[in-house]
Amino acid sequence: MAVRFVNASRTSDLDVELSTVQAWIDLSDQYIGNMVKANVIFGMQEYLGVALTKCNVSTKIGNTPIAFKEPVYGSINTTFIHYASAAILCLCCYYLPVLLTAGLILTEKKEGMMERMMVSGIKFTEVLVSTVIMQMIIHVVQTAISMYVMYIYFDNPYLGDHFPTVLILILLGVEGMIFGFLIGAICKDFIFATYLGTGSNLMMSFTCGLIWPLEGAHFLLKSTGPLFPLTAPVRALLAVTAKGWSFDSEPVYMGLLSIFGWSTIMIIAIFITSRINKDLWILRK
Repeated sequence: MAVRFVNASRTSDLDVELSTVQAWIDLSDQYIGNMVKANVIFGMQEYLGVALTKCNVSTKIGNTPIAFKEPVYGSINTTFIHYASAAILCLCCYYLPVLLTAGLILTEKKEGMMERMMVSGIKFTEVLVSTVIMQMIIHVVQTAISMYVMYIYFDNPYLGDHFPTVLILILLGVEGMIFGFLIGAICKDFIFATYLGTGSNLMMSFTCGLIWPLEGAHFLLKSTGPLFPLTAPVRALLAVTAKGWSFDSEPVYMGLLSIFGWSTIMIIAIFITSRINKDLWILRK
């Protein structure tokens, strides 16, 4: 490397080859591969800067013609967990209420508790309200713990206000409860409910941008991805926490509209199913 700097244009091909670092990077995961590539390049520039400083030579000689400034949003030394934190948090706040609500409804159906309540004169709306109140208390505690772990314990970026973040996560939990009611309504055993809940969770994990960003996805998935239940809310939460945006920005209010839209669709599905099957909440043995 020293010979290459001294000789400049007179450097032989052998010296150029010996001063070159050969790197083979696994690019099967594009995001991780690009991060490794950037770390290698920036690490080499840092090494050259230290070496040139010790030799009393200007560090600008070892710089590339492109100067990377501080980014508008985020930081240069970002990590994968910073990017994935919003998706992980949304999945937790959505999927756990699904499991809890579906399990509670199926347990009451299988043990005959729902039938006994109906016979005793308790209306289904009363059962629904009591279940929602209990679930909301659990969900609020779960959301608070999840936010503490994600943004305080793991120190992920948090630039926005608390109210939009909490509102998105609470509404996601409500949407998860409604989906749990739908699973409990159409399923007769825990096996089918587990398949339906786990399958939907995997589908949402692949389509919300956690595994692969939609910007680099296939054009069919890029066009249909925003229609899935968690894609828009994840973008909304990422816009609030990583960019400091609020309700007046398109990603945030589109995420809220997606939550309200899917909640309405699932409520209509529950209503239609209950109209078709009068004994929907009673499991006949």
